[in-house]
This record gives sequence, C-alpha cells and structure tokens, in this order.
Amino acid sequence: ATIKTVATYGYTQLEGFDGGKGIFWGMSPSEFKTLTEDLGLSFLASHANTFQNLEQHAEQAGSIGMKYLICPWVGPQKSMDDFKRLADEFNKQGEICRQHGVKFAYHNHGYTFDLLDGQIPQDYLMENTDPGLVDYEMDTYWVYTAGKDPIEYLKKYPGRFPLGHVKDKSG
Repeated sequence: ATIKTVATYGYTQLEGFDGGKGIFWGMSPSEFKTLTEDLGLSFLASHANTFQNLEQHAEQAGSIGMKYLICPWVGPQKSMDDFKRLADEFNKQGEICRQHGVKFAYHNHGYTFDLLDGQIPQDYLMENTDPGLVDYEMDTYWVYTAGKDPIEYLKKYPGRFPLGHVKDKSG
C-alpha cells in the first residue's frame, strides 16, 4: 500500500531497504518488479546488509535490472585500520555486484566525517576504493551535521556520489 501511495505522488524511481522481509518485501524479485513497473516506478536501488548474502542479493537485483545495492551502515569504527579494512571489503563487494550487473554503493553517516587517528574516514574511503567498483550515496544531513559542506564533497569527489538523500536539519 505504501508503494502504491508513493506512486500517486508523481515519483518515478524507488529506493528500498531490507525491512525484515528482504529487499523485495517478501515477494520474488520478478513479482516486485511487476508491482513497481505497473505503478510506473523504476526500482533503482535498495539498502541491504551487504555483509550477508551479497551474492544472492546481487544476483536477484541484477535479474530485474536494479542499478544499486547500498550498504547503509557500518557504524563508528575504533581506528583507521578498521576503515582501511572496510575500503578493501567495499572493493570486494563492488566486484561481486559488478559480476551480476549491479553497482555497489555506501551510504554515509556522520561518523565517517569525524576525525579519527588524524584522518577523515570518508576521505580515506573515497580515495582508497575503486571508482569502477564503489559509488557513494551522500546523505547531506549527516555531512552537514558533521560540520562539513556537502557541496564541497561533491566538488572534491566528482562522479562518486550518483545517489543522495536530502534531509533538513530535523533529520
């Protein structure tokens, strides 16, 4: 019912998330694609736990023409070494997604913009992930509340943020 309502607002693209029933909300990938297409929506992307069942998610997403699987959260890390491991992991996840015709992206939160061990983790991730394998979804609220300028990040890393969440200061 929510997806049907969203379609009446004039949206043409949909980004989902795994809300406990999987990224297709308990439907098969083809059933979900039929639902969204019948409503005039393109199911562009979904947030998913990319650390579990990635191969299956990527295969299913690719089978219905989705463009992105997005890692929505990794949580604050204890050290930059943890973020360095994440950059390597994101590259691996990006390769798995690419094999199935889907792109991988990471959705930032404020913690990736907080100084850690003398570095900004978001910068490290941007500079140490393969642009051919890893994209980013900028959540402007989290960039802004971390004291950074979203526009400056778009300029600093052109083409790396093809997806975005825009929120006001209330979240």
